[in-house]
Amino acid sequence: MRVILVFTYGISLKNWHESGIYEREMLLYQKLEHMYDIKYTFITYGDKQDKTFLSGFSQAEVIPIYDLYKKSRFNAINLIKSFLVPLYIKKDVSLSSVIKTNQLNGAWIGIILKFLLGIRLIVRTGYNIHEFKVLEKKPNYIINFYKYLTKISLAQADIFICTSETDKRNISSLSKVPRSIKVIPNWVYKTVENPFTKRFKRKILSVGRLEAQKNYEDLIESLKNTNIEIDIVGEGSLKDELETTALQYGVKVNFLGTLDFFELNDLYKDYKIFVSSSIFEGNPKVVLEALASGCVVIANNTSNIRDIVINNNNGFIYKKNENIAELVLNIIDDETTYNEISKNGYQTIKSTYLLSTIIKNEIKLYRSLTS
Repeated sequence: MRVILVFTYGISLKNWHESGIYEREMLLYQKLEHMYDIKYTFITYGDKQDKTFLSGFSQAEVIPIYDLYKKSRFNAINLIKSFLVPLYIKKDVSLSSVIKTNQLNGAWIGIILKFLLGIRLIVRTGYNIHEFKVLEKKPNYIINFYKYLTKISLAQADIFICTSETDKRNISSLSKVPRSIKVIPNWVYKTVENPFTKRFKRKILSVGRLEAQKNYEDLIESLKNTNIEIDIVGEGSLKDELETTALQYGVKVNFLGTLDFFELNDLYKDYKIFVSSSIFEGNPKVVLEALASGCVVIANNTSNIRDIVINNNNGFIYKKNENIAELVLNIIDDETTYNEISKNGYQTIKSTYLLSTIIKNEIKLYRSLTS
């Protein structure tokens, strides 16, 4: 079976390598190739150099869009021309069995290919992009674009995948026609155990882009006068501003930059506490990975977080203006509570989020569309 995987609009294999997520994003498909002989064709927004970035496969191929035609300096032209990509590649992918999109953004290529090739389509979205654009207060034309892209994708997809029950409910409300919407969450590679006594005593971890959504300024301010250090993995436009904030409140913040998937997964086990201060999220991979490494997760109260974290059971959920520092200090000083919460976090991952489970769900979808 050959599956076409359409990349998120504007994203290339080179981008995945540079941001350190190639290993994570490709591991599912590498396992599916190895275990079930699935052959993948990756449609990417790279140039011919993108072909050199493919590794870990024996039968996969890459079709970089900007190897088919030259990338324009104007974003609007690139967007318009992307609607013609299916015409360029239809002969090269004519023997494929299933089309899948990596995200909703860019789903139009999958939809058009479905009609050109007469094969089945899976539209996957890792987060509710329409809702994100509303929360980011983007202009109405952008919000409406993603609203109608979601509606059209719901109408045309044979299977529509969300990563959380919250996103399923909210996305379903955009369509009056019942669709086959499946929930397949993000996955965790494995669980990692490390005793409480071998983890940092007064240092916490957070992971994410240094942007307003992640709400790091509030996290830093909340830990003033505590002698708690924060390690943050990620890059972004607010780094200088956050460094100033840390100096202002006398909080030691270590900006660790970007790490690749395996480096990051090796890092979690050194921390007792992981904090997610984001003001909105999808199905956050970093929270799942932290739980899988035995961290006690303290997370901002958002609906998607509540799909994963049960307060005072497998983690802690805090509300706006609640004292994060008090939660952190209580966990540091209470090994009994730490061990109980950590154990429940492991169980959450093992029951739902392990890669082995997601692989089984993925292959079931392929087979259901080709039987």
